[in-house]
Amino acid sequence: MKERLPLPPDLVAFLDQPGQLAILGTLSQDGYPHLTPVWYQYEDSTLWVWTPKRRQKYRNTLRQNKVGLYIQAVGDMHKGITLQGTVLHVVDGLRERCAQIASRYVTEQELDIWIEHMLYSQNVLLRITPTWFARNGSSWNL
Repeated sequence: MKERLPLPPDLVAFLDQPGQLAILGTLSQDGYPHLTPVWYQYEDSTLWVWTPKRRQKYRNTLRQNKVGLYIQAVGDMHKGITLQGTVLHVVDGLRERCAQIASRYVTEQELDIWIEHMLYSQNVLLRITPTWFARNGSSWNL
């Protein structure tokens, strides 16, 4: 098993920018990639993603805990990051973590509504520990 990979400060600053969607890649039971847009939070060398347990991405991570993520810069199609990592399923602290994730994407006035939406059914947090990364695009060199 690969160890946690601390990211360089410029990538941490990139991941901390609010509003950026990640594309989460998991493997379906038939071996094909399954890609879905997700909200995320990066903290302490860990990416956090919320998902209902009824979703395919959750079921895929039960079978195979290796995932990929691609995060595109908001407003710059020439800047992104690709990550690979391993998933751990977490249910403790769900409300607090969902609030932190949602606050990156919605206004303060919408936050309570979104938190309730995120907690409506059986949900889980995907704790993704990065094991590999690559910068994508020419804007990293500017």
